[in-house]
Amino acid sequence: MLPTPFFFSGMKVGEEFSYHERNGKEIFVKLTAIGHINDEGMRRVFFEVNGQQNSIDILDRTSTESKKVNTREKADPNNQNQIGCSMNGLIVDVVKSVGDSVAEGDPVAVLSAMKMETIISASKSGKITKICVKGGDAVSSQDLIAEIE
Repeated sequence: MLPTPFFFSGMKVGEEFSYHERNGKEIFVKLTAIGHINDEGMRRVFFEVNGQQNSIDILDRTSTESKKVNTREKADPNNQNQIGCSMNGLIVDVVKSVGDSVAEGDPVAVLSAMKMETIISASKSGKITKICVKGGDAVSSQDLIAEIE
């Protein structure tokens, strides 16, 4: 629903856009402010949706400060016990927890990349021993998502 220029380049303070939901309702979104980066590489972004003030913390991937913070363990492609990320994106949901049993191909997490959602699946059957991500995390290709025993 985000216009392509805003998706690729981001919005500037004061910019706004609107879109129509399937039920015909029009939604207005306006970026009102962007906070300073914190020690974890996050910024608070303030915006209005239909005149209601909202804010959310997001990872600033353009900042050199956040790049220092956002270093994740990489999955070893030769280790079948590790589940790696296939592309850059944001983790939308983690479907499994430590201790859960999985069969090969079962969903472990959901990744949002390039306006599409992709399932990150178990590489083999077993038990989840480690989950390395949570919803909202920005991940890169080959980042370790989980481990199976």
